[in-house]
Amino acid sequence: MQQLNGIYSQYFNRRHDVVGHVFQGRYHSILVQKESYLLELARYIVLNPVRANMVGHPGDWAWSSYRLITATAPPPPWLNSQWILEKFNASQPEAIESYRAFVQAGIDKTTPLSHVHGKLILGDDAFVARFQPPSTRAPAVARPKGISRKHQSTLTLPLQAYLEQYRDRGEAIARAHATSSYTIDAIAQHFKVSHKTAARAIKRWRGLLDS
Repeated sequence: MQQLNGIYSQYFNRRHDVVGHVFQGRYHSILVQKESYLLELARYIVLNPVRANMVGHPGDWAWSSYRLITATAPPPPWLNSQWILEKFNASQPEAIESYRAFVQAGIDKTTPLSHVHGKLILGDDAFVARFQPPSTRAPAVARPKGISRKHQSTLTLPLQAYLEQYRDRGEAIARAHATSSYTIDAIAQHFKVSHKTAARAIKRWRGLLDS
């Protein structure tokens, strides 16, 4: 996605003879609990042009999947509309009508992204807990297949917890840094050591943590 956005931004700037950012922010992904939240996100996406006052109805937006999902003709091969329609009814005509009503009912609802945990995980407490680091000393748990290190470590412990959990200060520093949630400077400041000392601890323990 980073490469795609970068190439398109360069093309857009050349075509329109402009400079600067094309997109408001960097691309980022969110780990979503499919069972409870994916429908909410699907509705949120097709309603974006309506909320932005660019069109009056989601079906008026030419680049929206809403038009293809609610069409009577089969969608193009690259769009899987069956999954979302099956959530509403086994009969396709009735499913389409229910989907339309579902989207319409979401116009005044708040964005589901406001419930994202740690800016990366969207789901209920039980789902989030699956990716919560343990609060007590325990062997490292293998990351579930398909889950990035970034998502796995997003709900990290506070720095004080690492300080209390590990007897060896160097190990505590290294484990806090391994979450990718804290910079060396932030860790050094909290542990009341120099940047150089923190960096040495991270280097010394890196081999153990990676094993």
